[in-house]
Amino acid sequence: MKLAPFFAGLSLVVLASGSINADDTAGIIRRAKSATAMMVLPDNRAGTAFCIDPSGIFVTNFDSAQRFGTLVAGGKIIIHAADKDQRVVGAKVIRADAASGLALLQADSKEPFPSLEIGDSEQLVETMPVIAVGYEGSEIHVEDDYPIIRVCTALIRLLHKKKGVLKYIQLDTQSNGTGAGGPMIGADGKVVGIMQDTTSMGHAIPSERLLSLMARPIISFSTPALTEAESQTTRKFTIGVTWLKKPQGRPTVVFLLNPGDKVQRSVEAKLVKDDVYEVSVAPMEERGPQLHIAAQFSEGNMEAEVADQDIQVGAATIRLSKVLAVDAEGTDGLVKAVVGDKTITGKLLGLEKVATTLGGATTTLDLTKATRFTVKPIDRSHAGVHYKITVNVNGVAMEDSDGTIPIEAAPTTAPAPGDRDFVFLSALQETSVTGLYTEFGWGLGKDSLKPGPKQPVTIDGARYTHALGFNPHGNNSVHITYDLGGRYRRFTGGVGISDSAGPFPSTLTFRILADGKELWRSHPFREAKVVDKFDVSVSKAQTLELETTCAGPDNINAHCLWVEPRLEAK
Repeated sequence: MKLAPFFAGLSLVVLASGSINADDTAGIIRRAKSATAMMVLPDNRAGTAFCIDPSGIFVTNFDSAQRFGTLVAGGKIIIHAADKDQRVVGAKVIRADAASGLALLQADSKEPFPSLEIGDSEQLVETMPVIAVGYEGSEIHVEDDYPIIRVCTALIRLLHKKKGVLKYIQLDTQSNGTGAGGPMIGADGKVVGIMQDTTSMGHAIPSERLLSLMARPIISFSTPALTEAESQTTRKFTIGVTWLKKPQGRPTVVFLLNPGDKVQRSVEAKLVKDDVYEVSVAPMEERGPQLHIAAQFSEGNMEAEVADQDIQVGAATIRLSKVLAVDAEGTDGLVKAVVGDKTITGKLLGLEKVATTLGGATTTLDLTKATRFTVKPIDRSHAGVHYKITVNVNGVAMEDSDGTIPIEAAPTTAPAPGDRDFVFLSALQETSVTGLYTEFGWGLGKDSLKPGPKQPVTIDGARYTHALGFNPHGNNSVHITYDLGGRYRRFTGGVGISDSAGPFPSTLTFRILADGKELWRSHPFREAKVVDKFDVSVSKAQTLELETTCAGPDNINAHCLWVEPRLEAK
């Protein structure tokens, strides 16, 4: 039998030695061509893949899959390219395994695909003849004008083994690069290899490596971002486990939270239907105090962390986490509590002995004696919850997948100006602006100078959802003035340097002025990672002015922030 001459640039189909007639050879080639598809890679380059399951599972090489997976709009493969029955179907990468050099694609079609069976590469012997089937990797210049599939011949030159394991197959003739990912098929019509390197002496991956890859299940798992409160409640998660080769035994699926941590938790998922498992668990256990308290006493100020609890203000029972601030009203024990956009006045009960955490130590604090305290939730959004999913069969781990469940802080919205008890400066109209400034955060009244949705800013990792950003020029200041009209009694907030800044050479300072008189001045900032808080009376002020100064000729990284700047109404 005389075989077709070799054509450069093709993936290869191997024929096992032995007597086969021309009809057998033609049948093998027709089946191989029918199951081999052309991948459309970035830059309109052609790649090769072949089908191993009628449901649309295709095999290709790892490098082609990596390029294919970068197509944001989704990739496509061409079945019977350049033939009259040519069809185009969408496809996506479902597994790319660098260790094996192989990857799997899932084609998007309800119609069954012609497929090839997997054979035994351990039976290969040097000098066996081969037939190549594949596509050129040249550029596709015109849509629907695809390269035709080609066929050529070669011989197995070397079987490279290490400690008795076949690593790759080398062919005796040069292939010019474009058939990587195509099949190698024995005389019985089964795949015994996958083309890997066709740039010099053609290399192929043994089919045993593909069988090992197929024995491992494909794990699918996704979850939306959760707020910290949502992450502490029991939620149902769905895990998909897809087998290309059914296991010899009953699979078990284990969902592990915080793997490797001292507080790791392991939950076995339940099979609810074919290849679909469910697990119900709270991703994040409640970890200590949830609230940050900043309190003012006659003896001085202090900050601490406390757990959420019920308190009583007058006749109202309130969760402490709903409170924004509490101010003592005179000496008769009455307080004024700001709860959301409402104010409640009455005697404060329930905070006489509050367990607090100070610098890692636990103590008790009587908050009913504070002249003022503010309450903020502790934001742990930077830490998501790490997970690991492991699929076992007969006690042997077959596959695992890990990642992070993102935990985000719930967004807060600034109250609109009007008759409410407080308002953020970002909701007021400036009466004058000198210098460069912008706004950050959620729920702001005006557009940020930066396009797109507003995002929180951070100082030393702490997030602030309402902020004004100043960028003074060297040896100069930024000034913003607001008309208060005597409607507000206190102005609170903090100042600092954004985490977005690098080292800055000049000294930065912040000042608050009311009716032209200085009310407060920050310490001189020469480094970031600190917030200077302020709380000043503006009960008689008609105008409020914020000033930020760069004391030096260089304003590099002068990313100055006024965070959570809030006016409390009378």
